[in-house]
Amino acid sequence: MKIDDIDGLVGRPLSDEHRARIIRFMEEDIPFNKLLGMRCSELVQGRARIDIPAREEFTGDPARPALHGGIISTLADTVGGLAVFSMITPMDRCSTIDLRVDYLRPGKVNTPLSAEAEIRLS
Repeated sequence: MKIDDIDGLVGRPLSDEHRARIIRFMEEDIPFNKLLGMRCSELVQGRARIDIPAREEFTGDPARPALHGGIISTLADTVGGLAVFSMITPMDRCSTIDLRVDYLRPGKVNTPLSAEAEIRLS
């Protein structure tokens, strides 16, 4: 696939088998994701959404209280990876090379989290 072809593919449905394989890999085969309770609630080519249920253990600063920033960055990294995995073959591999998260305000404790990712060319 050429990079110019990506925009026309984003949003198209995946085959049921391919979609199930990617979701199973993300939710069940990666122990850290399973520990956090990540669940994929949307997955089409180039676009994904992941939800994490609220848990008291995700508190990073009990004095505020505030959500641990590692949960937020993990969610951002994973949902971005999921969107990429929806565009490659099962034999391909990818990994995050660089990730930056700017925390603009504290995350709420005991609140479910969701993140969406979409591949875009710019």
